[in-house]
Amino acid sequence: MGGSTAPHAREAIAAAIAGPYRAAATEAIRGLTGPADEATQAALRTAFGTGGSVKVAAAAHLAASGDAEAIEWLAGELGRGGGVLPAEAMAALATTEHSEKVRDALRGLIWNKNISIRNEGYMLLGQVGAPWSVSLLLEGLDKEFGEKRVEPIVGLGRTGDPSAAEAIHPWVETQGLVLASLE
Repeated sequence: MGGSTAPHAREAIAAAIAGPYRAAATEAIRGLTGPADEATQAALRTAFGTGGSVKVAAAAHLAASGDAEAIEWLAGELGRGGGVLPAEAMAALATTEHSEKVRDALRGLIWNKNISIRNEGYMLLGQVGAPWSVSLLLEGLDKEFGEKRVEPIVGLGRTGDPSAAEAIHPWVETQGLVLASLE
């Protein structure tokens, strides 16, 4: 696709979003290179609203752009509570002045009553890699019981933070997670 500033890039994204094939929209977005001009950013915001893999690709491109306006827009989406952002976008926001919004959103996930939503939060925390990720995962480890502790443990391992090793150690043997001790 060349560069995202070319009019044909915007047109390809718009056509792919309007079309029946989400894969085409996702590939059109992934094919973007360089910073996005205003019209391309508008197309990416529209793509974000379609959800699924298109949302993930649009959020990842906007976050990776480093464009202050795009970052502000993503932070606004997160602040509106319209769902979580893909891990790449959350990680990018976590390194900005919007770090607290990301932290609050992820804390909300891990305190949700629905275990599937909590598990999504643990997975995202493991991928975000912010300094505060470990403390939130430790909160999750403390509050969960039985096999529900697996996801916070896995999240702690994904952070790659050496301080997480101490928390994981009691639950891991040379053969992996000690599931019997989780109960």
